[in-house]
Amino acid sequence: MSSNEVNLLRNKHQNSNVQRNYVTLIRLAAAICLFLVIATEITIFTLENLSPLADLQKKESALLHNLTVYHTKAIREYLISDRVKHIQAILKSRSEFDILMAKLFNVLPSDTTVSSLSLDQLGLSVTLTSTSLLSLGQSLDGFIALKNNKTIFKTIFIDGLVADERKGKFSLVIHGNFL
Repeated sequence: MSSNEVNLLRNKHQNSNVQRNYVTLIRLAAAICLFLVIATEITIFTLENLSPLADLQKKESALLHNLTVYHTKAIREYLISDRVKHIQAILKSRSEFDILMAKLFNVLPSDTTVSSLSLDQLGLSVTLTSTSLLSLGQSLDGFIALKNNKTIFKTIFIDGLVADERKGKFSLVIHGNFL
């Protein structure tokens, strides 16, 4: 070597040993990483195959389906029972119009007809027609008796009396308020 040259590699032999040691360490680290990756993959694969997760998910899905079916049935049953309760309440609160009508028609004489009938929760308005004023008077007496006995009416009013001379008929318009 000449004196003008600078030798940066003082010891070539020593540098090559260091490089071999680095290469060996890197190969060892790579082998360890490869081993860890393979071991991790094998462990994950084994856990997935041995895990009851898939069965649990199927069972969960089946249970959710059954709950949905039972929930739907429970809602239907609740709605039906709720409607029945409301219908029963309505039936209890409404008047028994068929019994009421039977009582009203029992006080009418045979020659008296009902021309019009208006009925609601508060009362009744009726137009009675007959060829005899005596029959209309008996009908009115029957209505007054129903009021006095406190069976049906609280109050009774006569709205009008009409005489049709051509046909020979009389009409009596009565309205009463229920008890």
